[in-house]
Amino acid sequence: MHLLKKLAAVLAGLVLFFAFLCGIFVFEMDYVIHTVDISHSPDMRCELKLQSIGQPFLFGWTKGRLILKHGSKTIAKYRFRVADDGAMLRPTTWQVHWRDHWVEVLLDGSEQEPACIQIGYDGSIKTIPMETASSPVEAQPELPPEIEGHEMSFGVMDGYYAIYDLFFDGQNKNCIEQYTAKGNSYVILAEDDTHIEYLMYDRDSKNGKCGLYVYYICQKAEDGSWSVADSEIRNSYGFCYETGDLYPSGKTGWGQPGTPGYQEATGEN
Repeated sequence: MHLLKKLAAVLAGLVLFFAFLCGIFVFEMDYVIHTVDISHSPDMRCELKLQSIGQPFLFGWTKGRLILKHGSKTIAKYRFRVADDGAMLRPTTWQVHWRDHWVEVLLDGSEQEPACIQIGYDGSIKTIPMETASSPVEAQPELPPEIEGHEMSFGVMDGYYAIYDLFFDGQNKNCIEQYTAKGNSYVILAEDDTHIEYLMYDRDSKNGKCGLYVYYICQKAEDGSWSVADSEIRNSYGFCYETGDLYPSGKTGWGQPGTPGYQEATGEN
């Protein structure tokens, strides 16, 4: 009996040690952030960081993010994936061109076409076709008054991140911005053969302090297609650009009044 207890203790110790090693492995693969490279605007007022997130598994996607800062304030963040045969991000992964109203980033991988991302100094983010990218002539950034004065801390994409985290509670899921045929951005929350649930940025609030986002659900047709016009509202949110706070409205229709907190933050019903 005494020997069995010793064996049980040893096995328990081995299991705990194995679990500890697995935890370290998962953390390294999915969560550790490393700054790979930094680019500065010509006047040194803005900084753009290229960061890796975790490590690619075998020959899978490489995850990363871009962070644009003006001084100590974060203007915008953008998460992305690169298909590069399982290679880690490196300085040659990107090319950066500073423009008058945005910074343009070209991301490339050995298994994909180059992607072009434009990050505005107002926090806006959009992906554009390579053929419409600007010529490689550098320019001095013209920062909007919000950044020159009290400096906007968050942008539109940060609102997506905040609501996405609300749904998935810190799970390791990628928040990927997509676009409709009309150029409206959205982020998928859930999808199967019958329906799709998604977030869509609508506009800035009337008082200019918040971004307004709508949570939709849409039933798919038999061929798997769906339309924004057929979508139903499940909720809407106000995301404060200055503080990063999130205000659910509880609204399921355009004419309904929102919660008191939502109304106070956005200046709307």
